Amino acid sequence: MIDENVEQALAALKAEYPMLDGLALLILYGLRGGLSGNSRRIAKELGVEHALIIRAAQELAEAGCAVVETTDSRSGRIAISLAPDQPSSPL
Repeated sequence: MIDENVEQALAALKAEYPMLDGLALLILYGLRGGLSGNSRRIAKELGVEHALIIRAAQELAEAGCAVVETTDSRSGRIAISLAPDQPSSPL
């Protein structure tokens, strides 16, 4: 069950970025709160496929919310960080 404060924060993010899907919003929320930007670690922590994290990270980058850098081209691991204009606290 999601905490009510988290739910409200995700709803606020959805209002600000209606083009983002739920996973991208969750990653953005996490990055603002200090979540590690390692795509493999995020996939493991959220219990989702790594490919879905990469897709969500690309979605965040296209929306201008995040910067994505390849850290290991062989494994597909990427580093996801907040875009410079993004706040570094959840909301």
